[in-house]
Amino acid sequence: MNDRDLAAAVRDAAKQRLENGELKPNLRDGLNAQALLDRREEKQRDRNFMLSLARLTSGAAHEVPAHIIEGVAQDVTPTPEGEEPAE
Repeated sequence: MNDRDLAAAVRDAAKQRLENGELKPNLRDGLNAQALLDRREEKQRDRNFMLSLARLTSGAAHEVPAHIIEGVAQDVTPTPEGEEPAE
């Protein structure tokens, strides 16, 4: 088995055996397996919501850019009138 999880692997194997006629459909087992996958997806959505809420309340709601901008930085800080910019 590669990096997939057990529930998905069992589902895929059962689907293949069903398509090949090697497995008789069992509604109870199918519904239980789907319920397991649905609960897992719901828990992941809850985790994502809590993470977003934590980011929002901590002030870290702005995500880091996925790309890097290369170049030379230039100070553009405004200076009070009559003062020379710092070097």
